Amino acid sequence: MTKNDKILCSVEPWDSILRTNRPNGTSRTWYYEETGHPQFLFTITEDIIRHCLENNQFVDCNIFACGDEFEKVEIHEIGDRKHLYIIRVASHSFFRKNLNVGFSPISPKVLVDVKEGKCRIIIEMTTEGQYFETPGTEFAVIERWRIKEGLPPYSVTVMSGNLLARDIVEKNDYKLRAYGVSTFEGFFVMPQDYIDTPEKIVEFKPNDKKNLFLSYNRNVRFHRVYLVAKLNESQLLHRGKISYQLGGTTFEKLSPKLYNKTKFDILKRGGSRFVDSDLKNNLAQSINISHYETTFLSLVSETTASVNSIFFSEKIFKPIGLGHPFIILGNPNSLAKLKEMGYKTFDKWIDESYDSISDPYLRTQAIVDEVNKFREYSNDKLKGIREEMKEILIHNKKHYIKQAVIKAGNHLHLPIAQEVKEEWKDLLQ
Repeated sequence: MTKNDKILCSVEPWDSILRTNRPNGTSRTWYYEETGHPQFLFTITEDIIRHCLENNQFVDCNIFACGDEFEKVEIHEIGDRKHLYIIRVASHSFFRKNLNVGFSPISPKVLVDVKEGKCRIIIEMTTEGQYFETPGTEFAVIERWRIKEGLPPYSVTVMSGNLLARDIVEKNDYKLRAYGVSTFEGFFVMPQDYIDTPEKIVEFKPNDKKNLFLSYNRNVRFHRVYLVAKLNESQLLHRGKISYQLGGTTFEKLSPKLYNKTKFDILKRGGSRFVDSDLKNNLAQSINISHYETTFLSLVSETTASVNSIFFSEKIFKPIGLGHPFIILGNPNSLAKLKEMGYKTFDKWIDESYDSISDPYLRTQAIVDEVNKFREYSNDKLKGIREEMKEILIHNKKHYIKQAVIKAGNHLHLPIAQEVKEEWKDLLQ
């Protein structure tokens, strides 16, 4: 360890435009030197930059490691000490925009230290499950960058929101260290009374016909629109509290066997639908208890539904944290991964074989069929099923609270597995 028993995290020099240290891995000339014309810094979004400038607010774009074990040091002050160089990816377009730039904007001293075993590059990309249409492509890109700069094997560690990260890297023999991290498992704050009372779970108190499911679909994604189309075909939309947008997505290339174009066109003309708020704002950190109280289960449409990826956002952890049963339209084998993480699911009441269906259309249809099974159940019967589920719901809630506390305690922004922290400490011996 260092003389102060700290893990040093090196950062690029001060950026006068951002009024903070320039984000690691980005160009000191805002890509004029690399591409011939200035551009927004690739690791962060234009919204982050505008917020920083408009509010005259200091934004630390670099370091997720804010705990007592870590210390931020500017590169010119590192000297001969060992350190970590953390590239924090906060933009889903980072790899696409940076494709031909790679690691070249990194300060030369950092690259030299990596080659001499004094530094390791950490890429933290945990807020997305994929960055290209084909999940896992980002690992191939990183490996290409490593080789281009002549960096030693396993000198780059990737923290990915794709929980299959290590499998992908090992399968392709990339010389990277990779960890799948479920960042959002400690992302949102539950109501205090749910935290204070471990046995407390949300009650089922239906007050209208929209009692069957709760489903949030704010961002337009193909699998979400397809889910809405299939719910509409099954005449289930009026049985749930559901938000969705349909603009910008077309199904013209799909086989007529996969969806009813006439019904979808009629639905699309009706426009977007929202539950209690507009669809412009991201409500990831908010929670409306009444939505869960008045619906039987959560029909969670996750961020991605691709094969070769498993990604969990706050969308699945909200029902888990409140004790609300769920069906998840996400990546294949998502339920299996949740079980591996210590959660329990509802195969006693729901046919969860949909989880292993790789075809997204067949998986969506199987999910809609499961929701449809409950449509004729009386409220009393649904309440009875919820009572039968209680043991699992309480287990999931308690496990979530435990995990959230552990991960929030690790340090402020990113939950890091203990094995990763130990690896870093070993590096700096």
